[in-house]
Amino acid sequence: MNVARALNIARETKAKGAVSRKVGRDAFLCVGPKHGKTTGQCKACFLWIVGRDRCIIHGANDEIRGSASCGLYVQGAPRRGGEPMGLVTPRESGLVSRQVRCENCRFAKMALRFA
Repeated sequence: MNVARALNIARETKAKGAVSRKVGRDAFLCVGPKHGKTTGQCKACFLWIVGRDRCIIHGANDEIRGSASCGLYVQGAPRRGGEPMGLVTPRESGLVSRQVRCENCRFAKMALRFA
């Protein structure tokens, strides 16, 4: 499911009287669950630096645990080296210290009901 479809479902649901909280920066583009339980987590992201708890696009002082997630997730093998560039802040990327797999997403659950 794409993000536009998920947001349309949320708008339709809210219009029908359901209460919905605002979609925050921790919402990210849907990535299919084909990569298992680590999909969407930093430890499965191409931008995460293995062994340093850092991300190539975040700042050098931003600790990024492998179990965290953000809206700039890129599926791929994590980096074995490199230096954080400080291109975004944790707030700008929507960094959260929790899993955000599709099976936990309320928009994905709603889409399945309407599919």
